[in-house]
Amino acid sequence: MWPFKKKPVKTTNPIPKEIKDFYESERRGRSGVAWLLAFGTLVTTLVLALALFFGGRWVYRKLKGTDTPTTPSTSQNEPADQPPTVAEPTKPTAPNRPKGSPTTTKTTVKKQSTPSQSAQLANTGAGNILGVFVVTTLLGSGLYYALCAKESQLV
Repeated sequence: MWPFKKKPVKTTNPIPKEIKDFYESERRGRSGVAWLLAFGTLVTTLVLALALFFGGRWVYRKLKGTDTPTTPSTSQNEPADQPPTVAEPTKPTAPNRPKGSPTTTKTTVKKQSTPSQSAQLANTGAGNILGVFVVTTLLGSGLYYALCAKESQLV
């Protein structure tokens, strides 16, 4: 006898047709309730997340003042959206200049104060967050392993 050529076994179902119909109607009713519950859970989760975010922001503003970043100050003589001004060339007006000496012109450039572009990027804590995640994962895994080992010894 080969296992893949077995004849199907006929099973008789002892459950009456009326009870099967009842179970089917119950299953359909539970499906609607399950979808309603899932939608309600989603809405509740979103409301709680937004409330925590905006509540935390409100508390931060009350404790620290405001969370808007400050803009770097620009030169008081020039508006912030204009490029730096270049002064006109000046000619020296020395009364004791010997005849025949070449005249020189100087160009002065007035620079607008801008933040240093070669400065390091601000440390926003992404490395710290990654470190906390790794340490927490390792500690949790180690604790789980220790508890599983302890339970297997007890059994």
